[in-house]
Amino acid sequence: GANAMVSASNSLILGSNANIGIGTSSPTQKLEVSGAIYSSTGGFKFPDGSIQTRAITNYPAFDSIHVVNKIKIGNSIWLGGISQPGSNDIFSDNGDLLLQSDPSISFNTIINANNIGNVGIGTVNPIAKLDISTTAIAGMENLFRATVDDAGSDFFELRNGTNVNGQFIPTLWGHHETNTRQALFLLGEITATGDAGASPVMTFDARRQGGTIQTRPLFSWESFNIPKMTIMANGNIGIGTSNPQAKLHIKASEETYPDCTAKLRLEFQTSSIPNGCGSFHSAWDISASGANNLYFSTPSLPNPVMTLSSKAGIPAIQVNGSISILDPTAGTDDISLLFGKSNAAVNSLGKWAVGYAAPGSLAPLAPGGLNFWIPAGTGNNFGNNYLFLSDNGNIGIGTPCPQNKLDVTGTIRAYEWIVENFSGCDFVFEDNYKRMNYKEKEKYFKVNKHLKGIAPAKETDKNGLKAGEAISGIIMNLEENSLDIIDLQKENETLKKEVNELKKQMLSMLNTQKK
Repeated sequence: GANAMVSASNSLILGSNANIGIGTSSPTQKLEVSGAIYSSTGGFKFPDGSIQTRAITNYPAFDSIHVVNKIKIGNSIWLGGISQPGSNDIFSDNGDLLLQSDPSISFNTIINANNIGNVGIGTVNPIAKLDISTTAIAGMENLFRATVDDAGSDFFELRNGTNVNGQFIPTLWGHHETNTRQALFLLGEITATGDAGASPVMTFDARRQGGTIQTRPLFSWESFNIPKMTIMANGNIGIGTSNPQAKLHIKASEETYPDCTAKLRLEFQTSSIPNGCGSFHSAWDISASGANNLYFSTPSLPNPVMTLSSKAGIPAIQVNGSISILDPTAGTDDISLLFGKSNAAVNSLGKWAVGYAAPGSLAPLAPGGLNFWIPAGTGNNFGNNYLFLSDNGNIGIGTPCPQNKLDVTGTIRAYEWIVENFSGCDFVFEDNYKRMNYKEKEKYFKVNKHLKGIAPAKETDKNGLKAGEAISGIIMNLEENSLDIIDLQKENETLKKEVNELKKQMLSMLNTQKK
């Protein structure tokens, strides 16, 4: 063309408005080639002075394309040193790699990987290996969501647990509706060799900065804001209450209707017992309900086994069944049931006590038995054996060694005394019964020194007097003496008649002599 010329150095010089086309008749750029460009030596020189000798990078460790400045593909991806408004960019900024949408919009950085290895999603200044930030919205912000393609309705999310502006409460959210299995599962696993020592496998730690919690609850288990279990800073555990007042505080309320009983169940079950005795199951319930009532029951029985209550301000115990007081340990120590009001200044054990005394614990030869005793500190009446029920069935009052069904060390006073082991003496009145005459009695007394049918003193001094035998002997002697008296009275009457007859005869004789 008119604007072309060849210089002395064989250079082709064109005008400033000229385009050169190779393989095309309508070039739109300064040099437009329809086909391949080959350079045997040298390369392509760019405005910054760099020379590119080949299309791929000249770094042997990399296989990617090396671009000095930027690559733009339409308006979607911009590879370069700065972001472009209105575009989706992948660019490097001060050593950081950023994936970003329109930079004119706040919190629109998708991924920011800075030059220390931190990755930020939603933030241009990540301070952790993965730093996620989201734009504040109405409701609870969702920072992370994970699901699987074959259970799209189930998901796991990391959310803000409050919709109050200016607050962030990290919340793990597990949602499950595929079936009735758990919605969230926390698992801590160790190896078999790691199963040693005292360190727990999982730890839940609630603390304040630099110290322990002093006032607020540590943990709370709830169901739709209704407290189910709470652990306080002082270690108290509440079930059904958010303010437990004891180490274990169980509370029932209208939320637990119809079972409004605060109940604690202790249960044991085994599938097999040694020696082929089958399985065993035991369960006990401790529950509180009503007006100050505490029940001890078992599911196998319709009524409580024991009830502790307060009637008119007085504690009461009701037992449906037997009471057993047992010390399973070996030894001679007595286990007692104490009665009466305690006074620590005088007596801390009450006024009366009932306890089992092991053999030999009360006296060297004393049998075992139930001992009614008075604890020390109640005055001069302290002591044992007020009543002693021995293992052999004998009863002692004032003695721990009863040798008979009832042994009393002391005086017995009774309004009435009935002796059944008594032999009647009515045989004395039979016609064929022969009583001793006075000579026989005199001889018996001289030889035996005691009444017939009465134990001698040497026996009663040693073994005591058998009441039935003694009474029988006394009655027999009284009846014999009564019959003897009657016989003597008859003899006296006969003698009186004879004396009167003699008197008459003598008077008659005197009167005859006077005439």
